[in-house]
Amino acid sequence: MFPTACVYYCRSNPPAGWTGSGDPCISGWAGVGCYFDSNSSTYRVSSILIQYYNLGGYLATQLGALRDLTSINLSNAGLSGVLPTELGALSLLVNLNPSGNTISGLLPVHLSNLTLLKSLALNTNALSGTIGPEFGALSSLVGFYLGFNSLSGTLPTQLGALTRLHALNFDSNSISGFLPSELGNLLQLEWLSFATNALSGPLPTQLGQLSSLTMLSIVRRATHCWVAGHVYVYR
Repeated sequence: MFPTACVYYCRSNPPAGWTGSGDPCISGWAGVGCYFDSNSSTYRVSSILIQYYNLGGYLATQLGALRDLTSINLSNAGLSGVLPTELGALSLLVNLNPSGNTISGLLPVHLSNLTLLKSLALNTNALSGTIGPEFGALSSLVGFYLGFNSLSGTLPTQLGALTRLHALNFDSNSISGFLPSELGNLLQLEWLSFATNALSGPLPTQLGQLSSLTMLSIVRRATHCWVAGHVYVYR
């Protein structure tokens, strides 16, 4: 099932085959992946991959009705508006990437419900607000990308619970305060970057436990911030 309203956001410049009617799995809508559910004898939409396509418009709330989705990649697609709260109902989602757009509003806490998520890329948008402690529930997360937004506040200590992380990139925001020592729990981390924020204080010694780390980037932005700048670790 593919609700017609789901394509409303891109009718100004729809991809090939996106007519707003019919079955996208049978009609072969560009960028829409499907599988056949033998139990219900119907096709189910499992992925929407339409990156680097100037769709325009916004993400419709009806996307939350596509409960079989495992992957959404709408990066650099000319989207604006906000991330609908209904995305938090996509419990099978493994990859969510609407990066490189102008999506605004608060960083949606409801995304913390997506416990199977392995990659969350919300970078290069216009998101604001703080990073809530709820995101510490994303225990499957391997890549977490929030760089180039307008996020503020301090980093929650609960980030230290994301022990499967390989990449954590929160570059170019307005995040303040200290780096939490709990980041030292992320023993699989290879890439850690908080460049161009408003962090202060020394680097926590616990970061020395990150034996898999190949790149650590923290650059001061204001004169009152004195954290170390661009530390590259090659192994």
